[in-house]
Amino acid sequence: MKRKPFFKFLCMVTILFYSSATVMAGQVITNSERDWAKKAIKQEADLGLLDSTNSIAVLNYRNLTGIKQFNGLQKGLALMLITDLSKVDNLFVVERIKMQALLDEMDLGISGIVTPETAPAVGKLLKAAYVTTGDIGEGGLDQLQLTPSLLDVPFEKQSTLPVAAGDIDNIVQLEKEIVFNITDKLSIFIPEEKRKEILVPLSLSTAALLALFLAVDYSDKGMYEKAAELYSEALAEDPGLELARESLVELQDMGLIARQDLPVVEETVPAPTEGGSSMGTIIGVGLGIAAIAGVAAIAGGSSSSSDDGGSTDQNTDTPSDSSLPTVSTSDENLKCYDDYVTFNFSESMNTNANYQVVPDQSVELSANWQTDSRLLVSPGDSTLCDTKGPDTLTLQLSGFSSLEGEALSGQTSFTFGITK
Repeated sequence: MKRKPFFKFLCMVTILFYSSATVMAGQVITNSERDWAKKAIKQEADLGLLDSTNSIAVLNYRNLTGIKQFNGLQKGLALMLITDLSKVDNLFVVERIKMQALLDEMDLGISGIVTPETAPAVGKLLKAAYVTTGDIGEGGLDQLQLTPSLLDVPFEKQSTLPVAAGDIDNIVQLEKEIVFNITDKLSIFIPEEKRKEILVPLSLSTAALLALFLAVDYSDKGMYEKAAELYSEALAEDPGLELARESLVELQDMGLIARQDLPVVEETVPAPTEGGSSMGTIIGVGLGIAAIAGVAAIAGGSSSSSDDGGSTDQNTDTPSDSSLPTVSTSDENLKCYDDYVTFNFSESMNTNANYQVVPDQSVELSANWQTDSRLLVSPGDSTLCDTKGPDTLTLQLSGFSSLEGEALSGQTSFTFGITK
């Protein structure tokens, strides 16, 4: 990231303190943040944030669709981006609660929306070198068009980043696209191991994420009981959603809600339903939730083409035995850069087993267990993006067994379309 020489970093101690505080910050806006925001507006004191060329503030997105059910994504996208960008080395991200406290003080708190006209002022008050935000637009039936932007605060130069488009069930993948588009624009190199860490989703459940986003919004408004209900709803959908669990514990520890038993993280993940499920009480409309968990499998099979170019192989030679572990995936396409497919096992697997991912093309793959029943598989070879590269990729699993030593049963081979 290149900047003019008259901008300088704060001392290393301040940097270390700030980066630690960013990671550990909770979701409840306290009197400390409100007092800080008042002083910021009045310019009475140093704001205590980084005056660094590598600092960035992530502001809430604007919902331009006119669909109220998408309002939760305004803060939700900012929350996910802050979480992922905080993992980038040498990039210092303004805490979400400080940003929200400032918006409250500027009478922007109800909507939390910053316009292109007000973004430079907000960036200066936050002492951020960059500000990123964006718009949520419609791209068709149940389709989203996310148009992110990046503002160079000192020079008030705004750049539009590539549009990320897809349906609501692909919100995690769309957010990952935006993260890497931001770091590319800032010329930040991300090592492969760090890239894999960033690619791990906050949750594989769209319902859990939407409940989390709404809970954060209620918390910002001081409606802590309602926030707690939605954090609990998020944990019911995904007991492994740590941000919801930590936020609920924070409300309890601060005495803002009564203590309650938290859901226990299950070792197994329920198999996804074929057609997804309804958002139900979470957003109150019939947006389908695709089961975002999936499976990789082995041994070739016959394939049947899908409408979007991808195909799913069915291994008809191995009938499914309900007493044996199975594997499945709802993913149909794989983007050639920075994407992954998720495999979901019907029960806990031996993650230390001697297994191998064997593609039918020469593509380097990496595998990462999210839990002992979820496996993320990501291609690490950019040849997938070559115009002469394959249009499909078949992933196979071999050597997988349950904790009881039972081998996989049923469908064992999946073919994905390649989106270049």
